[in-house]
Amino acid sequence: MKKTNRHFPQSRTLLLLATLLAGTLWGGSSNLCAKEKNPGKEKEPKSADYALIKGSVFREDGFSVRGARVSCRRASDAKPRWETVSGDGGEFAFRVPAGKMQYLITAELGGFQSASKTVDIAKDERQDISIVLNTRKP
Repeated sequence: MKKTNRHFPQSRTLLLLATLLAGTLWGGSSNLCAKEKNPGKEKEPKSADYALIKGSVFREDGFSVRGARVSCRRASDAKPRWETVSGDGGEFAFRVPAGKMQYLITAELGGFQSASKTVDIAKDERQDISIVLNTRKP
């Protein structure tokens, strides 16, 4: 008699392995960071040549905000270059080129006033920020 794990049957194991193999063969990958809005403008930085801007969005009462649209742009640019949506704990992340640059991070959500923070990047580093959204006054 064949022994199988009753919590994770053999057919599920095979399906999982096939899915992982297919993803590897076709170049699939998961990216936790925000996607670039205008790909092709600049080459993606090498793995060691980037900085990370990581943060969380909160309401004025201290609760995290899920689903806020968060954008990132160079302070000298008019339009955002990267966009993402805040996760369950209000978290977001942007992978930006390393080097001296100032970025403007903006969070928006219906019913709240948009809020922005300026982040200075000097090298391949990580900057952690918090953005607080205030309720829109009628």
